[in-house]
Amino acid sequence: VGSNAIRMVIGQIDDNGNVEHLEDLQRAVPLGQDSFSDGKISTPTINLAIEVLRGFQQILEPYHVEQMRAVATSAVREAANADLFIERVFAATGISVEVISGSEQDRLIYAAVRRALQNENITVDQDMLIAEIGSGSLEISVLKDGEVVHSGSYALGSIRLRNAIRPAHRSDAESGELM
Repeated sequence: VGSNAIRMVIGQIDDNGNVEHLEDLQRAVPLGQDSFSDGKISTPTINLAIEVLRGFQQILEPYHVEQMRAVATSAVREAANADLFIERVFAATGISVEVISGSEQDRLIYAAVRRALQNENITVDQDMLIAEIGSGSLEISVLKDGEVVHSGSYALGSIRLRNAIRPAHRSDAESGELM
């Protein structure tokens, strides 16, 4: 459950522990627009999130999923009504959404990048910077000889930038250049 969209990946783990992606879905839900502008998630946006998650549940049914993890990032983490959002989603769908910290988000991004690089036969035992610019936050991990020596989550993302620039009444071209 991200700041700009809700995503769902359905995977199957084979006997060797490899994950085969079966479905990869995404629907736009402007949680961050509400949270970063008003400090809370609006009722219409909560209802849209519930509608999206119910649709995802219908897609999940034929797969007979045994394990599921639903996580929310900065938009829900920072919303004053995060508890209400989580409770409404659970009551409507039975999905327990876990609000993860920035450091847990960093860890998950690092694990995904590491796996993707290994799948491409690229060594990860070197100095590296991993940066993920989301709608609500910037996640950075710094690696030295393949080991994480720093990671951080920063309140800087595309929605926040757009909201910061909007008061300047700039044209789209000027806003893009300023970003």
